[in-house]
Amino acid sequence: MKPKITIVTSSYWRPDLLRRAILSVQNQTLQDYEHIVVSDHDPFTEHVCNDFKDDDRIRFIEVQKPYEYNLGAVSFNIGLDNAKSDYFCYVLDDDILYENHLKEHFLHFRKGNTIGHSGFKQIDFIEPNNTAKFIASTSLETLQKMNHNSVDCKDVSRMSHTVEIGKNNKWKTQTECVNNWEDNEFMKAIGLGSEHSINEVTTIKCQWGGVSRSKETKGVDKEYYDALMSKVVKDDTTFSGYRLESDTPYVYPELKNSLFEES
Repeated sequence: MKPKITIVTSSYWRPDLLRRAILSVQNQTLQDYEHIVVSDHDPFTEHVCNDFKDDDRIRFIEVQKPYEYNLGAVSFNIGLDNAKSDYFCYVLDDDILYENHLKEHFLHFRKGNTIGHSGFKQIDFIEPNNTAKFIASTSLETLQKMNHNSVDCKDVSRMSHTVEIGKNNKWKTQTECVNNWEDNEFMKAIGLGSEHSINEVTTIKCQWGGVSRSKETKGVDKEYYDALMSKVVKDDTTFSGYRLESDTPYVYPELKNSLFEES
């Protein structure tokens, strides 16, 4: 039997945060799902997924064409092409889902809606806390207590839609979106607006940008980037161009289960 809903995660050089995203998916009240995790030229993603090999709902796929700066668009298209269910949603590798995410999206579709989007709570991590280590050490309980910026649903970039609609309107890559984010372009293409809102908040969005978080450091802070690079060696036979040489993909293995630890 096909799963009720497909969730797709694109991952790019964030193994410690990817693990937390996967754990938040496993914590859903709706358990009949498949989770497609796509490695976008990342030498760590497969090893993170191997930690969850006993969960047959998780599928690992690798982008097998030359890298382009795309903020997940290429991976989300691959997820659409490989989805087994009729319904589709996504989570970024540095975001956390509330346990109601899949249930609310699935119920929205069962009411006859073809597209929809839920709200999120945004946490702005500012210096000196805008680091992968700080986020990886923060439990869900603490995240829920932190000050949030509420974002109006009409601007939200967490959306769900049928696979059919998704396949008819591919995510654009960032190189094709001159003045806009690729998911906003996608929302525009499928006609997603405020009338399609799911009246629930289902995601915690972690905003941790800063001067040390650039394309040159794979979109992560410099300390984290340097630690990741110390774990790999160049290998042109791989799609990522690197091979993991460490016994763990995690920079902070002691924080592997911090999401559900009491603060």
